[in-house]
Amino acid sequence: MFFIVFYLKQKQNNKMKKSKILSVFFSRLVSNCHCMSEPCLKEPCMSGHLIYVHARGLFDSYQKSRKLLIFILFFISISNCASTGSSDLQNSQSENNSLSQNDLDYFSELNKWTRFDKSYDGLSNTIDMGVTLLNPVMVKSQIKQKAIIFGWTSEMQNEELKKNLILDPSIEFYLSFYTPDRKSNQLESEKSTWQIFLNHNGKRYLAKVFRIKEDKRTLYKLYPHQTPWHKPYKVTFDLKLKDVQPDSPIEFQISGPLGQSKVQFFLPLTSK
Repeated sequence: MFFIVFYLKQKQNNKMKKSKILSVFFSRLVSNCHCMSEPCLKEPCMSGHLIYVHARGLFDSYQKSRKLLIFILFFISISNCASTGSSDLQNSQSENNSLSQNDLDYFSELNKWTRFDKSYDGLSNTIDMGVTLLNPVMVKSQIKQKAIIFGWTSEMQNEELKKNLILDPSIEFYLSFYTPDRKSNQLESEKSTWQIFLNHNGKRYLAKVFRIKEDKRTLYKLYPHQTPWHKPYKVTFDLKLKDVQPDSPIEFQISGPLGQSKVQFFLPLTSK
């Protein structure tokens, strides 16, 4: 943002200087993509590079419209990078060909229990979320994965299983949530402008939302779709897993002034 303000304040007509400012701005923008790989070859990030290439030519032809053009390019680039969290999990995982069998097993389970959805207001992305159902199967797989990451002993892993695998669990989700209005992305607040529900078998359950403060690098390992632009939450409902009707989906819904999004899960294990 500094580079944009700096550029607009300058009235020099040196084309090389304009090109350099744009180059630094877009390279920083693209390098901050959630995947953190260098160079980043993902489609959303590659589009940032293409935007820069076209911008250099446009700036020479449309001097009088430079302020509007910079704003448009900045908005598009931010939207592209921020929305990468909702791309298919398999795209994130396929970049690393050295994944162990344990990693592959974990990501397979994560794919099975994660849903994505987006909401738009015209061309503006108002909601971008990933929702993971933390049922006993997913929790067990995640603890096994954390044991590998942190080098736990079998005793430490068993202790974590005892603490987290309760006998009669309620429905719980991991929510990765993005909205362009960062001030409203405080779902845990009592004054939140968003409401989260669980719809099942003709009934609606109100959520309890908790902000997750776990180390971000750990969250990136466990949830590849988590990005610096998405905030992580734990969302629970007063509905026991054992009370879920197998023929009726559970529907996770978030609604607010900027829009609403819904995702569905079917229990027990299905491919739906």
